[in-house]
Amino acid sequence: MVAAHCAPALLPGEVKRLLAVLEKQLEGRDYIIGSEYTLADVATFPWVNVLSSEAGFNAADALGLDALKNVNAWAARCGARPAVQAGLNVTPFT
Repeated sequence: MVAAHCAPALLPGEVKRLLAVLEKQLEGRDYIIGSEYTLADVATFPWVNVLSSEAGFNAADALGLDALKNVNAWAARCGARPAVQAGLNVTPFT
């Protein structure tokens, strides 16, 4: 168990690790599970989106998101979906 005061220091490393797992999972796939948009994508996209959003954490540079070609392509596909666009407009971060 990690002490609560240590958690903030460990968070960036854990986020990078999880992004690396996602990058590998997306290799050769359009979406997390395969060629179809599923609940896995619905659940994961907001987390990735808020990491890079200027209205969210704006942490793309710190996390090296530009180097994650599969994650970026997947996020663009998810973000372009009409239902996702509608959802993002319901409760914007700003």
